[in-house]
Amino acid sequence: KDEFTIECPSVGEINKILIAHNNKGSAPGWFLDRIIIEDLNEHRIYEFPCYKWLATDEDDGQISRFLFPKKGGADDKHVTAGIPYNITIYTGDKSNAGTDARVYIVMYNNELSSSQIFLSDGKFERKSVDTFTIDGPENLSPLTALDIGHDNTGIGPGWYLDKAVVNCPSTGIEQTFPCNAWLADDTGDKRIERRLKEDLSLRKIRPPTVPWYIWVYTSDIRGAGTDAEVILVLYGHNAKSDNIKLRSKSDTFEAGQCDEFKVDVADVGTPFKLRVSHDNKKLFSPWHLDRIEMENLNTNKRYKFHCGRWLSKDDDDKQIIRELPAEGPGISKPLPIVKYTVDVHTGNKTGAGTDANVFINIFGECGDTGERPLEYSVKGGNKFEKNKVDSFIIEAVSLKQLRKIRIGHDGSNPGAGWFLDKVVVRPEDQRYESATFECNRWLATDEDDGQLVRELTLKTAAQHLDKTTYNVRIKTGDIFRAGTDADVHLKIFGENGDTDKIQLRTANNTSNKFEQGRIDHFTFEFDDLGKIQHIIIGHNGKNIGAGWFLDWIEIDIPMRGELYRFVCNRWLDKSEGDGKIELDLTPSDVIKKTRVMPYEVTVFTGDKSGAGTDADVFIQMYGLNGKTEEIILKNKSDSFERKSVEIFFFLKQ
Repeated sequence: KDEFTIECPSVGEINKILIAHNNKGSAPGWFLDRIIIEDLNEHRIYEFPCYKWLATDEDDGQISRFLFPKKGGADDKHVTAGIPYNITIYTGDKSNAGTDARVYIVMYNNELSSSQIFLSDGKFERKSVDTFTIDGPENLSPLTALDIGHDNTGIGPGWYLDKAVVNCPSTGIEQTFPCNAWLADDTGDKRIERRLKEDLSLRKIRPPTVPWYIWVYTSDIRGAGTDAEVILVLYGHNAKSDNIKLRSKSDTFEAGQCDEFKVDVADVGTPFKLRVSHDNKKLFSPWHLDRIEMENLNTNKRYKFHCGRWLSKDDDDKQIIRELPAEGPGISKPLPIVKYTVDVHTGNKTGAGTDANVFINIFGECGDTGERPLEYSVKGGNKFEKNKVDSFIIEAVSLKQLRKIRIGHDGSNPGAGWFLDKVVVRPEDQRYESATFECNRWLATDEDDGQLVRELTLKTAAQHLDKTTYNVRIKTGDIFRAGTDADVHLKIFGENGDTDKIQLRTANNTSNKFEQGRIDHFTFEFDDLGKIQHIIIGHNGKNIGAGWFLDWIEIDIPMRGELYRFVCNRWLDKSEGDGKIELDLTPSDVIKKTRVMPYEVTVFTGDKSGAGTDADVFIQMYGLNGKTEEIILKNKSDSFERKSVEIFFFLKQ
């Protein structure tokens, strides 16, 4: 404990303080527990909790923090919320554009401004993109101006700044402040600080988020800690969150340790469950989780999620995904954890079985299970063989009434094509009935419609007509080495839900995808997601030359009469720019189109010798309002064979 006496003019009641250091010395990192200030004139004591590092190589990498006074009766882990801002700095592409000086910003709105905030641990090299997360004392968004400058220290401190982007998750507003000028005392107008104005045409608006504090308690038993990346999904009565990746520069998730994180999450309302998982990609991945606590910093309501189990491929039930019911304000009785038996019936066709990795997501009245791998069959043996039934146990917080499933495979291993007859889901909770989801279709790139993932509802007829078609076009940039051989994925988020991660393995128009200057076409069927809010596009970074220059993406939804365009025009490359290989994009434009109607045609070929045909079969439909053109009935299977039944789906005005 260190004590200091400071004499200064009276500031009245203290509502916040800024604490920082200059990051000098051989070991500048500092863990600050709390600060106590005694006003000797007013005989009043303030306590400002911190419990965080001020260090570039620990925690969130910040060396300055705004602290707020502890409220009466608050416990030791209460931390009052600041307003989070994500700051992205783009250094220009000019000779000697980078700087080693200390860069700072000051944010303004019509009434308030921040203090000078230093952006620590940035590279600020030529063509670099540096991203920072800071907590401001007030909500200044949208900003009216942004001051940016540096302290002119270091060798060659002159800096060419392209632009700065400020995103405030709490308001959902992202603002771009162009600069395109030197901040140097020996170039141009010799200024090392500039006031930037927003380019309003580049402003992006998303639904605002809610800040949460998360405390993760790893169990205090031998081998409990993990080096894997931990991922959360929070479910509430209003919505569910995107994946929350718990990242820190500190050594986290050690046995007996409590780790603290601050995250911005969609407004889910009162939570009812939390899904916890890890990526199992490290040598020491097994993890024994005691519990997780979360506090909504807007409402100061805290919720607990008890676990007390392994997330491990070697222990317990060998699962690395757990669902935990919420306990806390507004929850009279936590939902129970239920075991679901999933019976998967592989069809009785030649080549029906698969050795690919199969997964399922079960949807119900209370959310979904998330994508779960079907790894350990209760019956043992080789899974997903022709005319075989495999049973799996999935443990989840009660879904209540079941509604649909999403089932598919990754297309790996030779002969991955799979003919799925049906799936039966039997809940352990006897209050809810078993659900049968008929499929009777191929999940194969070279059969039927070429899809590897299908959504199945409880209705047994006209499954196609319950679905919405999404036509996706992806343009790879026309610059040198723009293409990629990495595995590309897409996730679409709408007002009614999301698609899970879609592996873009099979294009409609080519086998060699994502080549320089090419447009690749994909078609998917899902429940209607409503208006598209944003997408996540990325790749796994594997294979030689994995870097990818993505120009744009279009998602055409004929049944809604909407076309969404997402402009990217940047690299997804670990060695370019900010090094990101996954991006979250909002629509750049939404084009209204004429809506179309879906039609499903089932063709029954007779049971007579020579009944089948190899000819091109077409259909033309007549109605009171006119007729269609001739529509070729074609898919990737060998159609119109004796005794066969084929289903075709198309859209027409």
